[in-house]
Amino acid sequence: MKKIFAPVLSLLMAFSAVSCNPEEDNSDMKGVLGLKSENLPESGIFEVNERQQKTVNIKVAAESICGSTLTITLGVDPELVAAYNEANNTDYEMLPSESYSFVDAEVMLPYFNTESSLGQINLIGRGCIENQVYVLPVVISTVTGSDNYEISAENNVIYLLFKMLPALKGTGITEAADTVYSFEITPYRKATKDSTPEYGDVPVEQPTFSGNP
Repeated sequence: MKKIFAPVLSLLMAFSAVSCNPEEDNSDMKGVLGLKSENLPESGIFEVNERQQKTVNIKVAAESICGSTLTITLGVDPELVAAYNEANNTDYEMLPSESYSFVDAEVMLPYFNTESSLGQINLIGRGCIENQVYVLPVVISTVTGSDNYEISAENNVIYLLFKMLPALKGTGITEAADTVYSFEITPYRKATKDSTPEYGDVPVEQPTFSGNP
């Protein structure tokens, strides 16, 4: 029994040493990188009014893992707007630059991982025409850490659709312009020091208001 066990143990130890060697070079493993968004609306269009903003979460997904840690910068490509319109028979315009901002444009994809850290874009209703749909093509702009990668042919861009909702209705005077209020004045007698010494004089007339707005 010992003669059988010893060779098996030696084989397991050798395999463990090879697989756990931290200095093993895996840089020849080529990564295939694509984009994914985690919170796209069901309608496909982000809608905001003048007081709102939407945050879009974007990650880089490795369709094939890379043997090196990569630092990836997200960006936009206005030239892809025409390609989107042609493919979808639409006539959308590029989202104005003042209507979006990158919160985290740089993400990190550690080696052997399939997802990067989180990148984020804020969509803001500035410089947009109400009820008009705009498109923002988000792409991988730069990759550093290794040259042994390629961009996915199918997931190389995320098209974010954005629509500015009409301005909110005002409150206060605007809404009350057609409202009729009724007032009545109730006379008050002049108080004396004997009747209300702690309060002093009360004005002869103080208006009170009643009625429905």
